[in-house]
This record gives sequence, structure tokens and C-alpha cells, in this order.
Amino acid sequence: MRINPSENESVPSRLQNVQTNESMMQIKGKVIKYWHFVLGYMKNPVDVFQQGKNEFGNGMITAILFAVIAGVCQFAIQTNKDVSFLTVVSETALFLIIGVAIASTSLFVINKLFSAELSFKKMVGIYGTHMIASLILVCVTYILILVNFIAFGSALLVVLTSYTIFLLPLYILTRLLSEHATNIDPLYSYVSYIVMFSILYSIYLHIVTDRGVTIFFSNFLS
Repeated sequence: MRINPSENESVPSRLQNVQTNESMMQIKGKVIKYWHFVLGYMKNPVDVFQQGKNEFGNGMITAILFAVIAGVCQFAIQTNKDVSFLTVVSETALFLIIGVAIASTSLFVINKLFSAELSFKKMVGIYGTHMIASLILVCVTYILILVNFIAFGSALLVVLTSYTIFLLPLYILTRLLSEHATNIDPLYSYVSYIVMFSILYSIYLHIVTDRGVTIFFSNFLS
């Protein structure tokens, strides 16, 4: 029996199509799962304080998405068009992700000293999950920039960044201290967090190049 060469050659392509379809189904399933995670948080945000460790992956995804979209916003308002898209997005995203990492580390250490001993994964899960509001608003910011509300979009981007890195961790610390009360005055926890975060963040800003910092703030400050 003679085998048609075209049929023989089509076997690898069919296998490739099957693998592609399976990959697409897996991606679709993960997107749907993440969407349900977002909806669940919006319905009851405080649940994350009990399920923080379980939401570590989703929290990381949220933080990365926020940083990347903020980078896209920064490129959209960039006055210097000689700088490449990848450079602006990557440097802005890295700047924000390291800021989030510093805040997460400070929260973990201070909470371990003054409150319950939560794992670092749970702390990241709690922090990242609470960034959902920031993620939604940074998407709105990008839309505003696209419709030429550039000044408002630039201001909103800086406000969102300041809220996410500086104010949101203080809210999380407040919730954790209220749920795990100790004999130590919470004021010491706040002061300790602010001091630790400020030192680490100052060291980080000293290490990064002036160009890396300027990329994020130049359009707002100019």
C-alpha cells in the first residue's frame, strides 16, 4: 500500500496544531481563573488576609502587570521619542517592581518583629492582591493618555505609584496589627517600618542610575 507523501507530511503539522490548541486552552483557563480571582477580591477584599499565601502567584501577576502597564503609560507620555519602547517599559517596570519588593520586605520584617509571624509568600500575596485597584486604575490611566488627557494621565500615574509603594503598605500594616494585637504600641511599628523602608529605598535610589529614575519622573516634573 502506497502512502501519500502529503498525508505523511501532515502528521507533524497536526500534532503541532493539537499542541497549540492545548496551550491556548491552558492560557484561556489561567486567564479565566485570574479573572475570578479579581472578581472575588472586589467582592470581599479582606479575605486576602486569611488566604494570602494561596494568592502568592496571583499577587505576583498583579504586581508585574501593574508595573508593565505603568511602563507602557510612561512610554506613551515620553517626550524623548529617541528612547525605545522596550527601554522605557523595562526600566519603569523594574523600578516599580523593586519598590514593591522593598515594601514587601519591610512589611515582612516589621510584622515579624511586632505582630504575627506571617511567611514572606503570604505577605507578598496580601500586598500583590491589594494592588488590583492600582492595576485597574493604571489601565484607566492608559486610556486617558490615549485620548490625549496626557497631563491628567501623567499626574494620575505618579499618584498611583506613590499610593501603591508608599501608602498601601501602611494600610496593610494597620490591618495586620489590628488582627494580631500585641502589647507594643502600634506607633513603634509604623515608625520602624517607615525608617526601614526609607533606608532601603534611599540605598536603592542611590544605586540606580540617574537616567533610570529620570525616565519615570521626567515628564511629570517637567
